[in-house]
Amino acid sequence: MRGRTCCPPAGDMLLCCTCGPESSTDVLREGRLSNMMSRERPRIRCFVPPEGWCESGILRPPDSEAHHLRHVLRVKEGERVEVFDGEGKAALCLVRSSGRRGLTLEITTVRTVRPPRVKPVSACAIIRPQRMDWWIQKATELGAARLVPLICDRNVVHLAPSAVAPRVARWRKIAVEACRQSGRCILPEVVRPIPLIGFLDAVRDTGATLLFCSAQEGALPLRLILEGDGVASVPAVVMLTGPEGDFSEREIAAARAAGAHLVSLGRSILRTETAAVFACAAVRYRMGADVEESSG
Repeated sequence: MRGRTCCPPAGDMLLCCTCGPESSTDVLREGRLSNMMSRERPRIRCFVPPEGWCESGILRPPDSEAHHLRHVLRVKEGERVEVFDGEGKAALCLVRSSGRRGLTLEITTVRTVRPPRVKPVSACAIIRPQRMDWWIQKATELGAARLVPLICDRNVVHLAPSAVAPRVARWRKIAVEACRQSGRCILPEVVRPIPLIGFLDAVRDTGATLLFCSAQEGALPLRLILEGDGVASVPAVVMLTGPEGDFSEREIAAARAAGAHLVSLGRSILRTETAAVFACAAVRYRMGADVEESSG
């Protein structure tokens, strides 16, 4: 015997476990409406660096962005595109031309956004390329203002000097794509890899709150630090995540000397990139949902 289906013939009454009985015709009609809404084109965004903006109000996106608009999104003349410059300016534009001679956009309105007063900084030990890319992407989406690849004592992955520049360029490209997707208008600063001890020395006297994520005994739950009133009044919250073998004793001693809080992310054993993104999400929740504030 065939099993019963959950969709009765049109016109029959359908008993919904949450809403009660309703007409299956209404259910099907509502489903079609939902499908139509899901097929609507999402907001189209593209990145044009500040040097590409001009007083004429006509923008010509870089080749990579123009290719994405023309060949991936297939924009047509008259469609709306939001353009951001990575420094807090965004403009609603109309596609003026999209042909072989190139893509041009005409600005209709401009708005600016301000970065959050407390800047989240995510510093993560260098790990395998795909996992590193994932950290860059997700930390950007969650509002990190600065991304710092760390050279730690127990790193398994070590970049050759010749590989540093191409890798940083790739990370910055991923950050642009993540901003475009997530609606951010301000690009995070993606810096070159730096030794952990040197990074601690650089941020020691900046007034930032340093969160040193570690599995060491005595580490305080991250929640307790974030619930404190002092976190909301500092210029930055710096989250440091080590390799999967954790930070070395030398690095932990240096972190304590720099005034860092040793914090625990719970009992679960997290991958490096998961721990870094977890900390970013927790800080964003503490600071509020909005990564950037509109100023008109």
